[in-house]
Amino acid sequence: MQRHAGFTLLEVMLVLLLLSGIALLAVATLPSDSTRPEAEKLLVMMRWAAGQAPLDGAVIRLRIDPQRGDLARLVPGESKDDTLFKGYRWQPVENRLARYQLPAGLSVTLHQQGKMVKLPATLLFLPDGDQPPFTLRLSGPDMTASEIVSAEGEITLRELP
Repeated sequence: MQRHAGFTLLEVMLVLLLLSGIALLAVATLPSDSTRPEAEKLLVMMRWAAGQAPLDGAVIRLRIDPQRGDLARLVPGESKDDTLFKGYRWQPVENRLARYQLPAGLSVTLHQQGKMVKLPATLLFLPDGDQPPFTLRLSGPDMTASEIVSAEGEITLRELP
């Protein structure tokens, strides 16, 4: 019986199956684009404000624009703006956590009590620790979205599938 040089179809298929498995493992370990790092920055900012308000005995505001967030503290004094708090004004917080710039390409949406809130919006952190629940979502094209959720006095971060 004469034997021909070369590979059988079964051998070729097994090698392709093995290579595809290795390629799948390599792709699965690659980092995917995610909004999580930016959401973590906002989460630290919010947790600081929630913890600082009771320590200072003051109301702290996080003003969220489509591309930025700023912290301010309510202090006695006349305001240039029309404010709900007569005889008080918003003084910018002076620390490294007080300002956040959202990178280009990311968008933020805010939901309170199940309704989408138009930006710019304000989140208040009160001295008694009470705070209405909210959900802040960061998303971007071809990126995994992240949500910061405030419920029952706790602010948490989760990545969406």
